[in-house]
Amino acid sequence: MLGYRHDYDIRNGTVVRRLRFRDRAGRVTMLTSRRFVSMADPHHAGIEWTLVPENWSGHVEVISALDARVSNSGVARYRQLEGPSPESRFPRGPFGPEVIALKAETRQSNLYISQATRTRGFRAGESR
Repeated sequence: MLGYRHDYDIRNGTVVRRLRFRDRAGRVTMLTSRRFVSMADPHHAGIEWTLVPENWSGHVEVISALDARVSNSGVARYRQLEGPSPESRFPRGPFGPEVIALKAETRQSNLYISQATRTRGFRAGESR
C-alpha cells in the first residue's frame, strides 16, 4: 500500500476512497471508489470504481458477483435471526450482458430481497 485517502463529499453526498498500491511485479495502480446512498430512498445506492495504471499497461480482468450467503452474525441482536433462504435465485430478464441480478427470500418473514449490478468498462478518452 503506497497511499490511502478517505473523503466525504457532503455537497454531492458521496464517499470517495483512493488506494494507491504496488504489486509484486512493481506495477503501481490507483483505485478510486466513489459511493452514494440515496437519502430519498436508502434502498438505492451506487458505486463507481476507477482503476488507473500509473507505470504499466496491459489487460485488466474485472469479475462482478452478488452473494446471498452474507449474514449479520457479527451483530449481537441479529444472531437469533436466520439468514436468507438457500434457494436464492438469479432471475432472468431483459437485463442485458452488463447486468447480473439476485433475488433471495428471508426465512422467517418471507420478504424478498433483490440486488442488481451493472458492470461497464471504459478506456481513457472513450465516451460514456
